[in-house]
Amino acid sequence: MLRAIALLMLAGLVLIAANSCSTLSAGEQAVEPDAPQPEPVEMVVHGIRIDPADKVPVVILMTPDKSLALPIQIGPAEAAAIWRYINDLDAPRPMTHDLLASVIRKLGGTVEKITVTDLKEGTFYARIDISVGEGLDERTIRIDARPSDSIALAAQSGLKIFVAKKVLDVAGRKPGDGDGPETDEPEPEREPRGQTDEAI
Repeated sequence: MLRAIALLMLAGLVLIAANSCSTLSAGEQAVEPDAPQPEPVEMVVHGIRIDPADKVPVVILMTPDKSLALPIQIGPAEAAAIWRYINDLDAPRPMTHDLLASVIRKLGGTVEKITVTDLKEGTFYARIDISVGEGLDERTIRIDARPSDSIALAAQSGLKIFVAKKVLDVAGRKPGDGDGPETDEPEPEREPRGQTDEAI
């Protein structure tokens, strides 16, 4: 008798489990792989300006055909570094981004490109792609970084700059919308650095 009751209970559990699986299968959708993202857009540093409202430096990225611009607020130190690089001015001694580029090279890495990857709650995000190793051992290391540092490194090393399409869809502007680089440019960073030179 006990054996019969146990078998009935087991059969009932099997039926419940089978019904649950059927319900889940009917309600679930097949998990599709992530849709391919649009290719990022190549851009170049077009200039540095001072935002008249916030009084902070802004780096202007622009597509090669000058059809779309992307303004990004950055810190004074990074603005001075970018300004120096795009104007081919040498610092009396290696500065932060010179040091970063040198360390990467000395460790056997090659910076491939930098990409502005995202814009969340008013904050831009970027990534530096570094190639390490050779032949079959070659691989790419991706490092999260601030756009200001990434762009300064790109300007220092002559790297390509890319911006994700979704970022341009939100923050990209047509030239002539008041985001040109025609206004004040920062002077090269002076030594010693003060607290007001800390990055934003």
